[in-house]
Amino acid sequence: MAYANTRRFRIRGAVSGWCVVMAEFDYCSRCVLCRFGERPDMKAMVEVVRLVAGERLYAAGDRPAYVYCVRRGVIGDYRVDTDDAIPSGLGGDALVDVAFAGEAVGLKGIGASHYGSDAIAETDAELCAVPLDVVRQRVSVAPPLNDCMIRAFSAQLGRMRSLAAVRAQHYGEAGLARLLVLIAGRLSKGVTTGVICLTLPRRLLADYLGVSLSTAARQLDALVRRRLIHVRRSRICLLDIGELMRLAGSVLP
Repeated sequence: MAYANTRRFRIRGAVSGWCVVMAEFDYCSRCVLCRFGERPDMKAMVEVVRLVAGERLYAAGDRPAYVYCVRRGVIGDYRVDTDDAIPSGLGGDALVDVAFAGEAVGLKGIGASHYGSDAIAETDAELCAVPLDVVRQRVSVAPPLNDCMIRAFSAQLGRMRSLAAVRAQHYGEAGLARLLVLIAGRLSKGVTTGVICLTLPRRLLADYLGVSLSTAARQLDALVRRRLIHVRRSRICLLDIGELMRLAGSVLP
């Protein structure tokens, strides 16, 4: 997979001086909406949405109007059980999906009259948006675009199943290593050398694992002491992918 940029940096204990910064991958090459944007008649219809951390992309009860794909940042999808409930990221089963750059958001709401969850920017984020009516019109006459949408639906369902599996099989440091390896695999598409850095706020990490913030912090600290990761604020750099994979091996499917 192509990189927009790879830059050198220094991290004590790193097995390599090269850092693959995930935000700098050429995500457009695998983004379902860029399949639309490559068509001359579609470019003008692709809109850009920018969010600050904590801002909603859509709320439960909203009528689906766009197909979204993340260009930059992280979007969390939180289930809302009642009309007046507001997801606060306070953990557990409220988090139903997490989308990183290159991944589609909110597809499960397309077949319904309204969204059943709130999509919230976990970090500052930028997304591509195509009006849903345009998508429906184009996929009906262009089989390749229809195939792209099917793959996007399948990918989102796979992410949701993966999140449930991470919670069901979370075993301390090995479970955290498994999560980091899975996310790195989603973003890097098989890159297993060098240092891979992820943007993953601790609150989101705790929600992802279904544990408290203090538990997530202790598990991060344990991997830091083993020099497997480096943590600075919400950026987690994976220093030794091979060793993390070996640690995660006992809980990998």
